Amino acid sequence: MPINLPANHSISDLFNQAWPGPDDHHLSVAAARAAKVVALALLGGLVFVSARARDPLAQTNALGAFTV
Repeated sequence: MPINLPANHSISDLFNQAWPGPDDHHLSVAAARAAKVVALALLGGLVFVSARARDPLAQTNALGAFTV
């Protein structure tokens, strides 16, 4: 499946538009690194927020976010 499909709204496609890869199925090195950095930053933010959760509802919501 090509990365640059019109209905693809992923982080990888966003960076593929900025730094196109060699073909429709591969990201450029810059796009791949940027997508990994953003994904890790989002996951790190989620870990930070969930670590500060004290009540059971907030902890359950954080667990649901990790599951998604």
